[in-house]
Parts: sequence; C-alpha cells; structure tokens
Amino acid sequence: MAGLLETARLIAERKPETDYAIELVAYCLEEPPYFATNLMGSYIHAQSLHAQKADVIGMICYEMIGYFSDLPHSQPYPSPELEALYPHTANFIIVVGIQEHRAFNERVWQLMKFASSPASAPLDVQVVSFPGASGLAGLSDHRNYWTFGYPALMINDTSFLRNTNYHQFTTLFKFKKFSLHVFVFFIEYPKINILHDLCYKKCCLMFKDLVV
Repeated sequence: MAGLLETARLIAERKPETDYAIELVAYCLEEPPYFATNLMGSYIHAQSLHAQKADVIGMICYEMIGYFSDLPHSQPYPSPELEALYPHTANFIIVVGIQEHRAFNERVWQLMKFASSPASAPLDVQVVSFPGASGLAGLSDHRNYWTFGYPALMINDTSFLRNTNYHQFTTLFKFKKFSLHVFVFFIEYPKINILHDLCYKKCCLMFKDLVV
C-alpha cells in the first residue's frame, strides 16, 4: 500500500497536466480461494471498465516491490532459461507482462530505466514479456485486465522466488530508499507523456497496489 499512497501524494503535490485520467485502485480478494475467479476485486473493476467501454492506456500493478538482497547469487530462478537472461543478485525490480502487450511493457520499462539514473535513484530495472498469461506471468491482479483486452503488467521484486518468507509469519522486508521514487516515473519526468507514446485518444492509466 505504501507505493500507492506515495503515488497519490506525488500526484497531489506536483499536479501533472494530463489529458487522461489516473485511477489509483486497491483491491480485495486477490488470494485463494478467490484467485483466478471472477470474484477478484480486480476482475470486477476490469469488467466495469469494459462495460463502460472505457479507453484504457494500461494497468500497472504494484505487486511485491520492497524485498531485496545485495548478496551475490541471492536471486533464484525456476528455469535455466531465465537464469541465463537475468541478474543473479536479488537487488533489481522487474516489469512483467505478456507478448500481446509487449509495446506497453517495454515503454514502462524504458521510462523506469530513464527515471532510475545513477545520479538520482540507481535501480536495476528488468523486463520480461511471457508468451501467455499462465504461470509466472499472471500471478496478480493485472491478469484480469488481459481478459478484457487491456494492456496490463506488474512491477515485481520476483516475490516468492526471492523471498523464502513470502506469505509467512516470518516475512521480513528490506526497502530500498529509492524504490517509490522510481515507481512514479511519469510524475518525476512530466515531459514524457505515456499517452502520446501509446495511443492517440483519451485513456485511463491505472495503478494498483497490493497490501503486503
């Protein structure tokens, strides 16, 4: 929730001029037994947008965004293919989406990398666009926006792959001091207008935050 609240604070403070709406949304019922059902709060929200025929730039899901380690070889992977492509130190953040919306995924990734310059908020930002919505690609609320044809992604610290205490009472969080700054890239750099890069009509850019 901290990421969502910080985003709201910066929007209120900086008052960016946009020709699209920004919805900050927090959902209930993400976890089992509701996960992957139409009872998820995010499914109901996505369905309501579709019913209203809303034009949507995309949905950005703040998933697990705070856990990290600077120890070498601290980042495990579920497959040799991913291990060969991504860093072995667990101090990066990753933009996760699917191939169908690769342009949206990579634009968000590029903007985050731009915002994460060494002089201001150094953070290793990675991106992956999986072939489809199954497996690691769709493990949070963004999945439900794909159902209705909307671009959606999650920003993630790799959650349970990195944090062995994930969803346990023993969970410990270590937060990078610059994390929230990087996640609000479109506020820090108002000259970069996502709308103009991704579509040419009034749209809605949504951010979602999961309480951790």
